[in-house]
Amino acid sequence: MSVSDNFLEAFMKKTILLFLLLGYAFLLTACEFTPIEPGSSNGGRQLENTATDNTDDTESTDTNSTDVDASIDTDNVDIADVNDLDKVLDQVDSSDREPLPTSSDNTTGYHDLLSPIDPTQLGLTPEMIMENQGLLPLLEHLITVQYNYTYGEIGYVEEADSIYVLSNKLNHLPADYVPNDLVEPDIPFYFSEALEKKKLRSEAAIHMEELFAAASEAGFNLLGASGYRSYATQKGIYDNNVANRGLVATDKVSARPGHSEHQTGLALDVTLESLGYRLVSTLGEMDEGLWLKENAHQYGFIIRYPKEDTSITGYSYEPWHLRYIGQEVATFIYTHELTVEELYVYIESLIEKNTGL
Repeated sequence: MSVSDNFLEAFMKKTILLFLLLGYAFLLTACEFTPIEPGSSNGGRQLENTATDNTDDTESTDTNSTDVDASIDTDNVDIADVNDLDKVLDQVDSSDREPLPTSSDNTTGYHDLLSPIDPTQLGLTPEMIMENQGLLPLLEHLITVQYNYTYGEIGYVEEADSIYVLSNKLNHLPADYVPNDLVEPDIPFYFSEALEKKKLRSEAAIHMEELFAAASEAGFNLLGASGYRSYATQKGIYDNNVANRGLVATDKVSARPGHSEHQTGLALDVTLESLGYRLVSTLGEMDEGLWLKENAHQYGFIIRYPKEDTSITGYSYEPWHLRYIGQEVATFIYTHELTVEELYVYIESLIEKNTGL
C-alpha cells in the first residue's frame, strides 16, 4: 500500500470517528431536562410559641396501615413502569385529577399567619424528584388527589387512607374517618390504660417499633404519649383550649377537629420521664430530641412541625410530633430541609406546569 493510500485510510477513520462523537453529543443534548431555576430554601416566619405544653396532643389513639395508593388508570399511565417525569405527566388528563371540594366557611383569620410558598425558591429541580424512584408513589398520589393550597379556603378530603394524606390547616379530613387498621405498637407508653391514643396504623406501628428499638440501643428511653385521636376527641381538646386560651392562641398550638394528623393514625407524640411526661419544646434541645431529628427519617418519620417553619405549617414548634410518611419521602424531606407543605406544593407546580391541569 502506498503512502497516499495510508494517509487516505487514516483520514477516513478520523472522519468517521468525529461524526460518531458529534452524533452522540447531539443525542445527549436532546435528552436533557430543562430544570426549574434552583434557589434558596423558603424559610418560614416563626410564630410566637405561647405554650410550653401542647395539649392538642394529649389525647390520641393509633392506627395501622399498609396501604399504597391505587394505580392511575392503566389506560393512561402506570408509574411503576415509567421512570421519566415527562412521560408520566404527558399521559395525565383531567380524568386522573380529582380536585377536592372546597369552602371558605369558618376560615376568617385561620390562615392569616401562613406565609405563601414559592416553589421556585425551594432549591428543587425535576431531576431531584425523578432520581429518587421512592417518590413516584407520592407523585401518583398527588396526581390523583389534588389537595387545596389556597389560603382562605378549606379542601375537604374524601379518601384519607393513603400514608401520603395531607392533613393541615388547608385540608379537612372526613368527620367520620377512622382508619381500619389501627393496632397498638409494642413500645412503652407513659400510661398503662388501654386508650385509643395507644394506637397507630399498622405500617406506622411497625416502623415506630423499629425507631424505638434504635433509640433504646442509642441509650434513649422514649415514651409514647399520644397516637390516634378521633374527630370527637380532637373537638373536645380544641374546644377546651379555646375556652382556656382563646381562639388565636389555640390555633397556633392545637388543630381544629378534622385538621389533626392524629386522626390519620400516622402521628405519634413522644415524651420522656425526665420531662414529667409533658410535651414541651425543651425536648428539641435534649439529646433524645436531637437524635430524633437526625434519625427519624430512617424509619419513615419526620418532625412534622419544625422550629424554622412555623409560618409554613401554621403551628408552633413541636419536636415531639412524629409523622409517618414512608422512608423514601421522609428521607427526601430531611435531606432537603423541607416541610410536607413545601414538597407537595413543588410537586403540584410540576404537575400544573407539565399538564395545565
